[in-house]
Amino acid sequence: MDVHAWTAHDDSGVGPRACEHFALRACFLDPSPVWASFRRVNKAHTATEFATAARGLKSPSLNFAFATVDGDIGYVVSGNVPQRSDARDDGSTILPGYDGKHEWKSEFVPEEDLPFALNPEQGFLVTANHRITGPEYPHFLGNYFLNGIRGARITKLLHERIEQTGHKITTSDMLAIMCDVKNDFAHEFVSRVLSVVSQADDPCVQEAIDMLRSFDGDLSPTSTAASVYTVLRYYLFFETYGVVLGRKLALLLWGFGPHEVFEADTEFFTHDTALLVRIMDEKPAWVTSACGPFPEVVLRALSKTVDYLQRECGSLGQAQYGKIHRLRLKHGLGDLVPVFSRGGQPVGGDNDTPQAMCWAPDGSFDVSFAMPSFRHVSDLANISAARCIVPGGQCGHLGNRHYDDRTERYVRGELDPMVFAEDDIAASTESEFVLISDA
Repeated sequence: MDVHAWTAHDDSGVGPRACEHFALRACFLDPSPVWASFRRVNKAHTATEFATAARGLKSPSLNFAFATVDGDIGYVVSGNVPQRSDARDDGSTILPGYDGKHEWKSEFVPEEDLPFALNPEQGFLVTANHRITGPEYPHFLGNYFLNGIRGARITKLLHERIEQTGHKITTSDMLAIMCDVKNDFAHEFVSRVLSVVSQADDPCVQEAIDMLRSFDGDLSPTSTAASVYTVLRYYLFFETYGVVLGRKLALLLWGFGPHEVFEADTEFFTHDTALLVRIMDEKPAWVTSACGPFPEVVLRALSKTVDYLQRECGSLGQAQYGKIHRLRLKHGLGDLVPVFSRGGQPVGGDNDTPQAMCWAPDGSFDVSFAMPSFRHVSDLANISAARCIVPGGQCGHLGNRHYDDRTERYVRGELDPMVFAEDDIAASTESEFVLISDA
């Protein structure tokens, strides 16, 4: 999406008027055969048919991972991707519209140039909202991707399992990877913290430092070190970026909505750990001049971390991660009618683990920002054994017993049968809801 601006001049033709004119160009505003494309996707029989059908979806741009009963696996990106006259334009800023230098070219990126993979040599594909093209890729596909930490962890676990079993990966293995709560990048953050501060006069802060020293990135609900790591990330951000930018701007960058009716969200939030690592490595003057020496900055953040965990949990020894990191299934009307919302169960993981239980940048550490909304494992050689689960229930009626009856199983990493065959559907049907026309 690009926004172009024109500035009108006053009657003398010299100075600008107060009014400005803007033009918006976005692929998602163009007509697209969405339903027809998805119908062809759903009726595809081969990998080639599936890729062709997916590429027929011109907007929105999507990425598809697919598998066939013949043993093929693949990945295809669909959608119209613009080619810009100036390769430096990425849609992130308002561009001049008066000189014609920032227009889109008449042709979109050719379909054959969009990312595609079929039966890769390594035997698997991983896509976890991270950038899937390297620096050599010639076309601009966007600049909002997750940091790749989850994808790297999933890839590592798959390689380990393949080496152990000789490519005999089971559906149970895949479920275990989905529910993995190890953050492999956490040690980068912790090692930088410990390189800046290894001792503290305050015994409670020293206890927190010692807990970090033994932390291996395991964000299980019972871990106390996971609580220190998570809360420290939050307070270190506000002791650096918050001081430099001022709290109001820092809150917007961190992800707080401009008004309470807006959900907390930001592109920055998924990259904060790497950026904090970077400033602890480089110790830039723009931080030290505003915030003071880095040892003092980190100690202040550690002290606030300790205060928070003592206030919420009683002591660091009692500060299990699950006490501050709980599942929150927030209904759209939950703020007005709290009984619609559910949750409260301790869960592990964070933004950077395969089990993406993301705490929101809203001042709490509960999981209300993003979570796996649907877990699904299938063996296409035995489709009747497919399993799945949703975090709440399969009925939207508050009084129904199926409104939230899957939550405990979801938290435990369990799945339910996902039936496909008509006989299986009939055998598992509990009740039917029939709509009868008066006509």
